[in-house]
Amino acid sequence: MGAACTLLWPVTVAVVVSGAAGAEQDTEEASCWAGVFREARCCDSAHGLRGDPSCWEGSLQFERCCVRPAELQEHVALDVPQMRDGLSVSRSCWREGYNYKKCCTRSRPGGDPSCWEGGDFTFERCCRPPADASAAGLIFEDWNCDRLGGSSSSRSWPSLRTELEDISDSLSWGQLAARAKAFGGVKGWMRRLARLWGGRQDEGCPLGHLSLAVGRLLLCLASDGAESGRCHVSWDAAAKAFRLDSLDVVRWSASNWPLMGLLVHLGQAMAQRHDHQGCSSSSPGGVDWPLFWEASKAEGEPSSRSYEVVRELHGFTDTARGLQLPCSGGLQWLVTVKLGWCIEFEPQCVDTYKVTLRMKMKKASKSGEALRAWVEEAADWNLFKTQIIAVKNLMRHRYTLGLSITELELLGLREKRPLLPMGCALQDEKGRLLFPSAEAIHTPLELNYGALTMGRRLELCRAQCGKSHDSHRRPWALYGLGGEISGMPLCSCAPASELRTAAELGPGNCTLEGRAPLFATPVQLRAHELLAALPMLGRSAPVLSQASNSLPRLNPAVPVFVTMVFGKMAQHLLPFAHRVRSLAMQNVVVFVLDDLAENACRAAAAIGAVTCLRGEGQTALQKYVIVLAYLVLGRDTFWFDFDSVWLKNPLPTLQRAQEAEAAAARADGRPEATVFAAIDFDSKNCPMNAFFLLKASHEATLLWLLSLLEWVYKRPFVHDQLAFSLFLGMTVLVDE
Repeated sequence: MGAACTLLWPVTVAVVVSGAAGAEQDTEEASCWAGVFREARCCDSAHGLRGDPSCWEGSLQFERCCVRPAELQEHVALDVPQMRDGLSVSRSCWREGYNYKKCCTRSRPGGDPSCWEGGDFTFERCCRPPADASAAGLIFEDWNCDRLGGSSSSRSWPSLRTELEDISDSLSWGQLAARAKAFGGVKGWMRRLARLWGGRQDEGCPLGHLSLAVGRLLLCLASDGAESGRCHVSWDAAAKAFRLDSLDVVRWSASNWPLMGLLVHLGQAMAQRHDHQGCSSSSPGGVDWPLFWEASKAEGEPSSRSYEVVRELHGFTDTARGLQLPCSGGLQWLVTVKLGWCIEFEPQCVDTYKVTLRMKMKKASKSGEALRAWVEEAADWNLFKTQIIAVKNLMRHRYTLGLSITELELLGLREKRPLLPMGCALQDEKGRLLFPSAEAIHTPLELNYGALTMGRRLELCRAQCGKSHDSHRRPWALYGLGGEISGMPLCSCAPASELRTAAELGPGNCTLEGRAPLFATPVQLRAHELLAALPMLGRSAPVLSQASNSLPRLNPAVPVFVTMVFGKMAQHLLPFAHRVRSLAMQNVVVFVLDDLAENACRAAAAIGAVTCLRGEGQTALQKYVIVLAYLVLGRDTFWFDFDSVWLKNPLPTLQRAQEAEAAAARADGRPEATVFAAIDFDSKNCPMNAFFLLKASHEATLLWLLSLLEWVYKRPFVHDQLAFSLFLGMTVLVDE
């Protein structure tokens, strides 16, 4: 059957203020982190009290990049139990040869006893996850802006996305003028977009606004010509949109916005530069830029080019030094190709190359003139097409979870809208929130790009509070924003004891001077509460409602066996159903993800062997969504890949494995495992996620699954088996 795995999380998804580290300081080139120099490596106290000494030179020192400003240290303690996260644990637990691999070994209960001496150094503190976190601490970013809605169908974000796709497709087919006739010509199309979407920059959809700005710029260039000089206003607007975005090429690639296709057309609209300033073979750094420039014009995958090109690409490893090289366009092309290699073979280096591209784009966004020069340079190096081939085409999923807004609310992952305050808090002269109880905590909120709206800031604050707990180890009941420290908003988390005071002060009076609104932390409904609520929700909670409706047909004493099918695999559903019936397997549920699979599943269900549920999306995310649907309803759930070959009914083997684990847990005096995963037949520690069982008996299992799902969602290039292994606390994909 495989091995039973306890819930160890070497990877956490918590966020706490990073102070100077990771911020944009002085200039882009003088930032603390670039190339192979990353915070996780350089600030790790396992190398010594001042981190890794090889990271520091000149103005880049441990004190600047890793130590909090005194003002932040005064207000935030890294290691208070309420705010423990992966960063604080790594800085306080590991040093002088003591690290996670040595101390948190799974070969014996409680890890390596030589590591522990009480106090801050215990197995529970250093090796276990923050068990008191809640689903409110997770964020599934709505980069497609599908949940923002709109005042009308023509002003919704999905409708804008469709219209921008229309612009991109019309340019690809050479039919822009013909398509624009429906809007009174190309200029009429521009005026339409300005009328519908002007003045909506405050609605928290940075990728939508950036795509819109590039689309309007393309229409202006198509109308007036790239060399007319009449589009400077559109260039300035595009530069502003770049400044408000995260400038993350991976995020662009995994979103549904047609931004990358629009950028390809923008590059094609510009006059090509041929000066190649700083890109000669004699340029500083010893890089053969002419060779790379010729390679950038070739068709096909970058990794399939000549041996000489690949050898030169492998030879360039010092990205930090590359930032100083004069061939900017060549550097961005080279970094894009190596980013694609990282996505395929070594995901840990993805951030290194994303940061380099972001720094170049941020510099280009300072003005419309600078942006135009950057686009010309990028087009000359075929950068945008290369990014589609090397990055976009390697994304394993889009930012489409397949759960509705209502389902996110039921799972405690999103506040109910409209977001209304539960009450108010008083503020001091600096705007910071005041509470009668001394238990509330106040932590600076590190704003990322796209967090310029109040709604987005509140969402980040909610997640920050959701990753911690009060002194009674209960989730914080309230959260709110008030005051600043070092330019960062203060996020306050308050216990349930503040509810009465908050209600007495508001919520109707929160607009008065000296008061600020407090909001209720979303709470995940328990299984019996969900089962009571879902019949009234119907289509607004499609996946959970279907799962709930199927329960009367399933044996409650047997786990639910779930799989998913779409595309050409649908042709095997009927033979599969006959095989399942012949083995007397019960509770088999098929998550069908397109019409073809749904029709085939109905035929299979007619013989009484399977139950069919309809879903959306066709990626690994849906695997965990269907498991989640039954787990949250209180049912043990067994996932299996549809291409598994069943030789016999797995239930007796599962039962024996659970009985053996229960006996072992009693003998060891530890909790029973709640995740049962298979191990590759030729490995000791390489877990498979082709089939696994999750037990619904422990609440931590549900949070573990949600955290795993969020981790995969945020990293659309990572194989979900890698994440599965990480979240089981195992050395990833390495045989021993």
